[in-house]
Amino acid sequence: CRAQCSFCSVRYFNGKGVFTRSVKNVVDEMEFLRDTYGVTHFMFLDDDLLYDPLRTMELFNEMVRRNLHITWDATNGIIASAVNEENAQAMAESGCIGLSFGVESGSERILRSVKKPSGVKHFYRCMEILRNYPQIFTKALLICGFINETINEMHQTVELAVNAGFDWGTLQVLNFIPGIPETKTALEMGLINHS
Repeated sequence: CRAQCSFCSVRYFNGKGVFTRSVKNVVDEMEFLRDTYGVTHFMFLDDDLLYDPLRTMELFNEMVRRNLHITWDATNGIIASAVNEENAQAMAESGCIGLSFGVESGSERILRSVKKPSGVKHFYRCMEILRNYPQIFTKALLICGFINETINEMHQTVELAVNAGFDWGTLQVLNFIPGIPETKTALEMGLINHS
């Protein structure tokens, strides 16, 4: 993933950067699974599906060109600031029926402090675009319990999910995963201990 969120462990177990397969390879595999096993729905477990705008459009357009007659969703958390009119339309045309967004917080202060690549305005803009595609179900992935987060900021998180118009939201307490920056900070501040 291109993001460097301080609470996330993806960079620590997948490595830094974004790794890709060729568009042909991905769509060939989808076609094989459809034709051989009757698979008609796919889940992209991709931490940064929209990373490369040209590759993204090539992927969705190739799915349409091959007329796969499948549906798909992306459940790992799309980066909202990467969504635009062009790729939203291409997602819908290629069979997208669901997108999850790593919103995390409705507080600009918290989003900046944990190094999120999207801000509050990006979530609103993204949802405004996706209102044109009601077949795409949207889910906000929310977290509470960030270091020094206030009750008011937790309310801002819920308000953002509701007011932006996500179809669904999940709220979880921040997990302090060993080795990540947020955990190191919490240890240094004495908020948690090793036991």
